[in-house]
Amino acid sequence: MNTVHMFDSLHAKPSYNPLLISSINACTHSSLDVRVRHVPGDDNTIADAISHKKFSLAIRLVPNLTIISFTPPQDALGASSQ
Repeated sequence: MNTVHMFDSLHAKPSYNPLLISSINACTHSSLDVRVRHVPGDDNTIADAISHKKFSLAIRLVPNLTIISFTPPQDALGASSQ
């Protein structure tokens, strides 16, 4: 729900502002229209399993599922580009 609120209001805690700004910049530069909404875990068992790091459960639910690690760009983490 925090992510939904952050994208809906474009307001975040100071520590999340770099991530929000980076996301909005990426959307703007790529002409993306992003909509973030909350789907309860009971209605989205795969996303719920992944968000709880239950990767083996997610793969049991979708046997051909590929899970790839993601590292956000450094500017999204608040790192300076010096």
